[in-house]
Amino acid sequence: ALAHGGLELPAVPLLVGVIGMVVTTEVFGAEGLLVSTAAAVCVLILWRVSESMGLSALRDVAGGVFALAWIPFLGCFLLLLFDREQGAMLVLLAILGPVGNDIGGYIAGVLFGKHPMAPRISPKKSWEGFIGSLLMGTAAVTAVGHYALDLPIWVGLVIGAVLVVISTCGDLSQSLLKRDLGIKDMGHLLPGHGGVLDRVDSILLAAPTTYVLLEVLLP
Repeated sequence: ALAHGGLELPAVPLLVGVIGMVVTTEVFGAEGLLVSTAAAVCVLILWRVSESMGLSALRDVAGGVFALAWIPFLGCFLLLLFDREQGAMLVLLAILGPVGNDIGGYIAGVLFGKHPMAPRISPKKSWEGFIGSLLMGTAAVTAVGHYALDLPIWVGLVIGAVLVVISTCGDLSQSLLKRDLGIKDMGHLLPGHGGVLDRVDSILLAAPTTYVLLEVLLP
């Protein structure tokens, strides 16, 4: 998708950076992820600038940093969640928010959607759909959090509501990005269905959100 927008991303530093981020996250935790991400960004900048200078290099660096931050950085928080006690259920918790958001929003939007939320960005999103997303996403997270993880109900409600809001913002951000790049799908593995990245973008945003909320609410 970024290549479609005219960006040339240096493959070698990106690949090495992704591997380093995954390994350091698994070995050193959140601190390792932060350090390896900073190192990967520095290597990416030096690699691209050594090839050429100018506006194109700046755009390529910005695109490379985005590529590192969007998928590997956010995705590594799934590893951080999985490495905690009852990690598999915590990962499921992070996934349920976006899934409930999509299902609840679709059902409520189809049945009751009349008031567009952001017509210039995503004409199909409605406030009625958002309410459906909020209800289903929060209910799913609260139920699993309470009965499978023994989380207080209020913690489940907070996490569920925040995940729905984050998922909705992520969907709108993707729509803006696709419009800026002049493409319909972020990937080509599922043509006509929004691309693979469109299917997982909300989960990528939900992973660090869930991790941070658990750290703050249950230190």
